[in-house]
Amino acid sequence: MRKGIVLIILAAMLLASCRMPVESQTETSFDIYSANTDSYIFDYWRIYKSRIPEKPDLIFLVVDYGDSASKQIHLLDFLVCDSNETSKTVYEYYREYYSDCILEESAKWFIAHPWSMYDIDYTCMYYLEDNVVINGNIEEWSTWSESGDEPEPPGKFLRGDDFKEYIIDNAPRLKQFAMDLATDNT
Repeated sequence: MRKGIVLIILAAMLLASCRMPVESQTETSFDIYSANTDSYIFDYWRIYKSRIPEKPDLIFLVVDYGDSASKQIHLLDFLVCDSNETSKTVYEYYREYYSDCILEESAKWFIAHPWSMYDIDYTCMYYLEDNVVINGNIEEWSTWSESGDEPEPPGKFLRGDDFKEYIIDNAPRLKQFAMDLATDNT
């Protein structure tokens, strides 16, 4: 009898210590800070809640790198959603937002060259992988130059077709990386 009670207590403690699967949690249940804080986790990765302005009830997590990039993965942002349906809605929002400047697309990704910003020009890619939208600038260059003649060249990391292939070839692993960061720190 005493062994039975001890086993029941141990089993209850074990069950209580288990994490709820990500699929059953909602991003609104995550107790995390906003993008305006200086709190970082895991080697300068940060996580914060965001939303699409036109759909304020559609909340998702953003996982991004808040320091100078030293690896290709640092050049990416991850939009982690509760479900595949939510991530598809987020992905479709960005696809529609950039619809006038899409250069290339497939069923799971698109590449767009949006209007130039004040001091930077870029080509971005959005990739839909289950409940995560992966976003990165495929090309990026300054429109300013030190000499006044030519703009600065793109960054030193994989860019262009190589960076595009990096995202496509590694999408499941990249998604898992973002999910691990988001679920280990919420």
